[in-house]
Amino acid sequence: MGLLGTHLGVVLPTVAGAFGIFLMRQAFLAVPQALLEAARLDGAGEFTVLTRIMLPLTRPSQAALGIFTLVTTWNAYFWPMLVLSAAPDKLPLSVAVLKLKGQFNYDPFNIAAGALFMMVPVLLVFLAAQKLFMRGLEGAVK
Repeated sequence: MGLLGTHLGVVLPTVAGAFGIFLMRQAFLAVPQALLEAARLDGAGEFTVLTRIMLPLTRPSQAALGIFTLVTTWNAYFWPMLVLSAAPDKLPLSVAVLKLKGQFNYDPFNIAAGALFMMVPVLLVFLAAQKLFMRGLEGAVK
């Protein structure tokens, strides 16, 4: 399919994971049926119901799923190493940090600096979406 050595080959398998499908199913089931029926009676089609009612009401769950997927994908090591082995210039940080440990040299300060660079973007995304993340997890614990 031509996905080896491309970033699309790394991202594509993580788009529809079992956890994401389960989380979004639960979020969609929490939307009241009376609201959907009222929209259909007003003449809204299925696409309009999805885009104007379902997606805005499940935005906190979408944010939680986005953060979980981001962290999981960001920290992935084996799959990106396998898919991008033919393109060493496209390796993500998770693989590149472990390559800082060479065969004959070991500098823990370089690895710690690389780990810090890996941690900062995920931390910034979480801090930016913290309110939505916490609201998205409210429906999971009842």
